[in-house]
Amino acid sequence: MRPFRVWLPTVLVLVGVALICGGTASAAVEPIPGPYEGKTDDDYMVFFEVKEERAFDLAFTVKWGDCGPAPVHLKGGLEIDPNGRFSADEGQWSMEGTFVSPTEVQGTVTFLEHPLAGCPEEVVHFTVRLRTGPPPPIPACKEYQLRISLYPRYPGAGFHFLNLVLDNRGSRCAVRGFPQVRLLGAGGRPLPTRAVHEGPVHRVILEPKEAAGSTVRWDARPTQWEAAHGSCEPVPHTLRVHFPGGHIVRRLPWHWGRICKHGTLRVTAFGG
Repeated sequence: MRPFRVWLPTVLVLVGVALICGGTASAAVEPIPGPYEGKTDDDYMVFFEVKEERAFDLAFTVKWGDCGPAPVHLKGGLEIDPNGRFSADEGQWSMEGTFVSPTEVQGTVTFLEHPLAGCPEEVVHFTVRLRTGPPPPIPACKEYQLRISLYPRYPGAGFHFLNLVLDNRGSRCAVRGFPQVRLLGAGGRPLPTRAVHEGPVHRVILEPKEAAGSTVRWDARPTQWEAAHGSCEPVPHTLRVHFPGGHIVRRLPWHWGRICKHGTLRVTAFGG
C-alpha cells in the first residue's frame, strides 16, 4: 500500500500540470494565412488578408443611422497578438476581432455618435472565415439592381457640380468606366452636349446597399460668342445617362439651368 500512497500524489501533480499546460495551449490560436471573407450582422461584406501574423487590407461597411453606409478600408496591417486578437481605433470608429479557430474570426465594429450629423452610435457584429480556392467571379451590375440619382453640390470658381450616384439594390456586382451623358430638351429633343472625361478609371466593386459616384461639372460663365448672343444653350429638360459596359439607360430630371461653353459637361469615372 505504501508505494500506492507515494505514486498517487505524483500522478495528481502530473495530471494537474498537463491540464494547465493543455488549457494554455488550447487558448492560443494560430491563424492560417490567407484571405478572409464574411459579413456583418446587417449584411455588409468584411474582408482582410492574414500574412506574417498581421491582418492586411481590412475593408468593411456599416450602416450608420441617417448618415447612410460608412465604408472603411485600411491598407496597412494590424498585429495579431498571441491570443489571436487584433484591433483598430480611428477615433470616430473602432473594431476588434478574435480568432476563435485557426480559420474563423468573430468581432465587432463600433461607430461613435455624431451629434452634428444626427448619427447614433452603431455597434455591429461580424464573422469571417478563411476563403479556400479562387474568389468567386463578380458579375457586372445589372439594370434591375441599380438606382441612379443626381445630387447638387456647392458651386465654386465659376463651376456648378452634381454627384451622379449609383445605389446597388441587389447582390454584389462591379462597374467600371465613365457614364455617357446627353442633355435633352422637352419631348426628348437632343441638345448640344460635349462630354469631357476627367480622371482615372477603376473597377468598382459594389456590395449590397453600397453606392458609387461620378462628378458632373459645367461652366457657369459664357463664352464671348454666348455672351454676345445673350445666352448659353437652352435649358435642358432631362439628362440621359448611359451606364458603362451595358445597355442601361436612365433619364433624370434637370433642375439646374443652362449649360455654358456649348453644353460642355466634365465627367469623372464611377468610384467609391
